[in-house]
Amino acid sequence: MVQPIMTSEHLFDDFDSLIHQLLEDSQCAIEQALNHKQRCSLLLSGGSTPAPFYARLSQLPLDWSSIDIGLVDERWAAPTHAASNEKLLHEHMLINQAKNARFIPMKNTGASAQQGESDCNNRYQMMAPPALTVLGMGNDGHTASLFPFADGLTEGLSSSTDKTCVAINAKPSDVTGDYTERMSLTANAIKRSQTLILILRGDKKWQSYQQAKQSGDIEAMPIRALLHDPDCCVHVYYTP
Repeated sequence: MVQPIMTSEHLFDDFDSLIHQLLEDSQCAIEQALNHKQRCSLLLSGGSTPAPFYARLSQLPLDWSSIDIGLVDERWAAPTHAASNEKLLHEHMLINQAKNARFIPMKNTGASAQQGESDCNNRYQMMAPPALTVLGMGNDGHTASLFPFADGLTEGLSSSTDKTCVAINAKPSDVTGDYTERMSLTANAIKRSQTLILILRGDKKWQSYQQAKQSGDIEAMPIRALLHDPDCCVHVYYTP
């Protein structure tokens, strides 16, 4: 049986228009969450695409002292390394008004992601409920660090896991680059977000997204775990 595709697609002519609408929608989601709870969290992806959005989000007059900020995934590299998503957030998100938010890193003292998994789970399970999660997607159909056929992927996609974070060792590819050892939110953890955003930019990403919307092997295109879940609505923001 083919599962329905639970998405809300927002298409824009240019990236500035996308960011403008995404800022409005994000502010609404965060304020709504804080109207019902004392605290909420934002779970954010790395990469150059969302960085301009983060810089503008950090300027919004929100109650940042009531907001936890965490990562969707992380390379198992030092927080000062150029490849670190933590470094990107410190430079583009944890500034301006948002410097008053509480940041929870994924990278810890574990010698490997596997050894650091327990500590990461403890940290992330104590975070406030997620008001907003921002995802990207690779041309291979991965999201977060849930890479196709990676070691750890089966658990990361499992609907029965109680883990929030899972250690991933991806198959080397042009998409992974040199950093195959990762920490990632599980699909279950991602689905708990009040608002789930997927930012896509460029024709190749759109083509991969269209492919992922078709039924098929979830481990081959892990983004399908979200797109084909009838209880999970993904808000897709796309510009060529």
